[in-house]
Amino acid sequence: MSSRAPDSSPQEAPSPARSTEAAPVVLGERGGAAAPVVRLLPGRVEASRVLYPGYLLVWVGAGLASLFAWRRAEWHPLMTFVGWGVLFCWYWVYGVAYRYRRRLMKVLAVAMSAWVGAVLIWVSATRAAPMRVPVDGVLVERGALLLPGLAAVATALSLALLLAHLLYFGRGYREKRERDSVETSR
Repeated sequence: MSSRAPDSSPQEAPSPARSTEAAPVVLGERGGAAAPVVRLLPGRVEASRVLYPGYLLVWVGAGLASLFAWRRAEWHPLMTFVGWGVLFCWYWVYGVAYRYRRRLMKVLAVAMSAWVGAVLIWVSATRAAPMRVPVDGVLVERGALLLPGLAAVATALSLALLLAHLLYFGRGYREKRERDSVETSR
């Protein structure tokens, strides 16, 4: 009697050519000659350092335009909120597209931000200029206004920050520092 199982034969032993076993992996250890891994993050600076002040400037421009709308009654406050709200939404879409590296979405967001921002800057700047306005059925010469001019400046600065991020600050890579890491030391 043989001690082998009845259906096993010496021919069915696994051949080295067909073996799929991999070498054992030990986590957390590197070979002595291996170079340290350098992790890279997109952009020359953190995106929030450039985009968040841009978001804030959009809302400053919206606040100044809304204040002008309440005081002068030449614009409706809701429409100023809608205009600058749309601009903020496109800035936000750009930030999301940059963070998740969605190229087409980023191009569309920059194009729409530039267009909406340019329209809001133009409307605010033309309203800030001296002009004739109807008062009690008579055209009266009115001087330059400060609030829409400041709204145009704040909006232009926010658009400049967005374009600066697109053209310079968001390009290239930077090394990952300790404070960017989510790992904790033991």
